[in-house]
Amino acid sequence: MKIFQIIFSFFLVTLLFSCGNQEAANEKAQADSIARVRTEDSLAQLEAQKQEAATTTPTVELDPTKPAVAEIATGIFKELIGKAGLVETLNEAGPFTVFAPSDQSLSAVKSSVKDAEKLKAALSKHIVKGLYTVPDLIDGQELETISGEKLKVKIDGGVLTINGAEFVTMDEMAKNGVVHGISKVLN
Repeated sequence: MKIFQIIFSFFLVTLLFSCGNQEAANEKAQADSIARVRTEDSLAQLEAQKQEAATTTPTVELDPTKPAVAEIATGIFKELIGKAGLVETLNEAGPFTVFAPSDQSLSAVKSSVKDAEKLKAALSKHIVKGLYTVPDLIDGQELETISGEKLKVKIDGGVLTINGAEFVTMDEMAKNGVVHGISKVLN
């Protein structure tokens, strides 16, 4: 009888111990599952915010007393949009965001591209439908140009670039958009 009590006590202790371990394992699995769901939800929310930022046009009040984007453009860029037949487009209601390359970077384009259609294709890569001032731009954001190309915003160490071209001037507001000066021609 004593052996039976010892075996029964051992069995009971083992059973209780294993239930406690199982309970702890279940609690850990549940906590891991909750953490995984929260992490997945957070990542999904971040991705949704990033997608929303990339696809929505920010709302900024434009000043109708200012000149149009085509008139704000200066130097060789202004000359080339005229030759490419883009002035009419850039005088429309918009809004437009224009990434105007520096005169230095455009001088090679000016001397090498004589065909108006090729020039229009090259310059259309610098024009985005929608209004994107510097505060609206987010690292990793993609903007679609009027020619269907994708431009990628990068912010690294306080330096703002679009497809690798650094911003030289920013937020020159027009009645139908904004012009940003950039360091090079976009490919």
